Amino acid sequence: SLLLLWPRFLLRPELVSSIFLLIAIKWILAEINGETPNSKWGKSPTIVLSLIGAQFHGFFIILPMLWLLAALLKRNPRYLLLGLASWAISIISPGHIHTLLYPITVAGQFSGDGINLHNTIAEMVPLLETSSELGITTLVFKLTAIWGAIWIISTAGRVPVITVLLWVATLFLAISGRRNIGLFGITFFLIHSHYQPAAKLLWSFKIPLPKLQTATRILAPLLSIIVLSFWLPGILNSSFYLGEAVPRRTGLGISQ
Repeated sequence: SLLLLWPRFLLRPELVSSIFLLIAIKWILAEINGETPNSKWGKSPTIVLSLIGAQFHGFFIILPMLWLLAALLKRNPRYLLLGLASWAISIISPGHIHTLLYPITVAGQFSGDGINLHNTIAEMVPLLETSSELGITTLVFKLTAIWGAIWIISTAGRVPVITVLLWVATLFLAISGRRNIGLFGITFFLIHSHYQPAAKLLWSFKIPLPKLQTATRILAPLLSIIVLSFWLPGILNSSFYLGEAVPRRTGLGISQ
């Protein structure tokens, strides 16, 4: 996940959206699984997150969309209302109606006969068409896409459906524009962390769960140590950034 997230580790509003996504998906999964404790907050924390997120970044729309997705999956009209409320509250911002409509406005910029933003803004270039930059990062993206599919299939439905759909969506978003690779890195982490062992199997093919969990617990830390041992020296002496053709970064990852 870190190897996918590093291009987006800049002091920019997107970091707020990334943090809020991690918090929101946890709360929403807890709610649809009936795990939310009774409190004065009820189901409103994600509405508050949307309000705060709307002050920073257009990706606040992900939170309402998660509720709308939950409404479709669970056929629960209350989740639909929560999604609409999470979106509507964004009007309480400096941009007012413009903030509310911003996600729709941005979506419209990628259609029609106007300027093709994918060809004019570097970070919106399709990831797999990035030939001169992000070589190692693109390779990691391909490997994690393959592994993510294997993990989801082999666990036979124990990864929550909403998390799987979010992972698939960010996979295609990352392919369509390299600026979205950070979101894919987050959802790649989520499909491994949000796990429901008691879920009914969706298909018969699976790797026996105890063996898979044991292998993951052993291999994940080991692979992390190996990767970091090769990666950290390149970060410190800037060779990693030069190899990825991103000269605006320097040693220790400080953005210039």
